[in-house]
Amino acid sequence: MYPGVITREDEVYYIGLVDFNKLEDGTVDYYHSFSEDLEKEGTAVREVLSLELADLLDMKKRVT
Repeated sequence: MYPGVITREDEVYYIGLVDFNKLEDGTVDYYHSFSEDLEKEGTAVREVLSLELADLLDMKKRVT
């Protein structure tokens, strides 16, 4: 489980991952990903999170 914010406006679901979708001013991009199908959106967000975490692990390996 990972913290994300799900909002629904005009029959569209929007999801922002709290730690990964920050803008330059520090606010969260709550509209980073969107879909009319919550199940499809959940699958897409899991894929994005997996890639973000893989990148972080890769960066850690390069630094140490």
